[in-house]
Amino acid sequence: MSDRKEFAHDASGYVLMGDSRDIAVLKSKRQQVYEWAGANKITAEFLGTLGGTDVWRVKDAQQRAWFTLRWQS
Repeated sequence: MSDRKEFAHDASGYVLMGDSRDIAVLKSKRQQVYEWAGANKITAEFLGTLGGTDVWRVKDAQQRAWFTLRWQS
């Protein structure tokens, strides 16, 4: 298991956390991510959102590399 990582914070103290291998993507791109992942047969799991940031988990290392190249800002 990888280390935990904080992806987003809000003013009331909530923190969006995930595995250090998870990928943060702007919330506004969520539908594009779903469509792209489906079209490219990438198994991506939506973990949650906070402060305009979505966190995604892709368990397969090769798929995660493609996802990261396409979506990580």
